[in-house]
Amino acid sequence: MKIALIHFQPPEYYPPIVNICNYLLKEIDQSEISLFTNSTNTELIANISLKKIYKIFKFQKNDKRIIRMVKAVYFNLYVTLQLFRLKPSTIFYFETSSSFPAFLYFLFYSKKTRLYIHYHEYTSLAQYKQGMLLDRVWHFFETRFLYRKAYWISQTNEYRRDLFSRDYKFVNPQLLKVLPNFPPEPWIVPLSAAKEKMQKAPYRIIQLGSISTKHMYAREFFNWIKEMNGLFMLDIYSFSTQPDVATYLEQLNCPFIQIKGSIAYAEIPGTLSDYDIGVVLYKAYSKNVVYCASNKLFEYLSGGLDVWVSSVMLGSAPYMRSGSYPKISFVDFENLASLDWKKLIDRDNLAYEPSDYYMERVYRQLTEHFI
Repeated sequence: MKIALIHFQPPEYYPPIVNICNYLLKEIDQSEISLFTNSTNTELIANISLKKIYKIFKFQKNDKRIIRMVKAVYFNLYVTLQLFRLKPSTIFYFETSSSFPAFLYFLFYSKKTRLYIHYHEYTSLAQYKQGMLLDRVWHFFETRFLYRKAYWISQTNEYRRDLFSRDYKFVNPQLLKVLPNFPPEPWIVPLSAAKEKMQKAPYRIIQLGSISTKHMYAREFFNWIKEMNGLFMLDIYSFSTQPDVATYLEQLNCPFIQIKGSIAYAEIPGTLSDYDIGVVLYKAYSKNVVYCASNKLFEYLSGGLDVWVSSVMLGSAPYMRSGSYPKISFVDFENLASLDWKKLIDRDNLAYEPSDYYMERVYRQLTEHFI
């Protein structure tokens, strides 16, 4: 069984592709798995142990639009030629930006090859119309051809799956799957580690991943941290800090907020051990966000941290819990003045309930499909 994974975007920014690759290594002979992807100039390369990784080009921040387009065309042609050489039994591509090699392959040769598709994010029909030209072109071929060839199409939760089903009514609902973005099971901490959290002030808060004042409640949360005057400390870990965030923090001059830079995905569990609370600060700027349960929610939870989630993220509703710890709570980041933070951090008479959300539990269905 030969499996070809196609992931146009750099995997170091997408933990789920890292987890899927590493999980497949345990279940399937790695000599049969090939990953076609790109990379960045960052030194924080994804920790993927596959032998056959084709890193086709590097993204450069200062690439002009025409250079990016040339690289994208080269990627698609190169991967297509490799697919014809390998003749895989399974092609699994991630996101529309990775779809065109699969289209060309299935257009001319599809004997005994199954097609799998996964979306890290839900993209509405309106977003496709307003998006990048190449993505609009690739998506045209997805809807006219690839969705009819697919053996599996997955979204990260039931809400996004249902939105996708409404957008593409011609797709057989039985093909639509849910493949959540959960961390590895070994990340889940024991009781001895979890009960050390939330013992005394200052309570340490972590924000993992990208942050901005435009699409996130960063400004509002920064102001609240300053008003708490040392009761809470906030550390930000991100590959890149948007200029608007850096400028605002400089103006705010708050000693209780620090930008720590970036960390590799494999370093997250060790980093979480130093914190009490993790935050998910997104605003409701798209359906994708509204119906999202962020990777960060499950990563924080695995480390025994309480999780504060923006109350506009309805896709996180099934995971809220207050009868055990760590808690997962909705927070109205637009009205932090009324936040009852003492109630949120209270763990009196609560028992530890370790996270039940880990990748091995959900990826098993994927390998069963492959086999």
